[in-house]
Amino acid sequence: MRSDRFEGAIYVAVATCLKGLETAVAIMFVRAQVISRGVGRSIVSAAAYRHRARMMDEQAGTSFSYRGGRAELVHEELALPTQTPEWLRTAIDGRTVAAA
Repeated sequence: MRSDRFEGAIYVAVATCLKGLETAVAIMFVRAQVISRGVGRSIVSAAAYRHRARMMDEQAGTSFSYRGGRAELVHEELALPTQTPEWLRTAIDGRTVAAA
């Protein structure tokens, strides 16, 4: 059993053997947070921190930059369903999650 920790989530990969067939299963744990502008928090700030990117909150006119911690970002992935239109796949192909 292997356990790795990423920002905001923990996943546990379990390998099992079924009659000689090895299967890997990923079990995801997600921690949800309420981010309220009324208490001084910003969803754009939280997203910029999680993706170690520079983002602009156009509604508040504030810029957030967490690019200095880019080396801390272990993995980010944008998973698309198989029926996603080709134009959308082309638009985000090769881009980071924050840039897409």
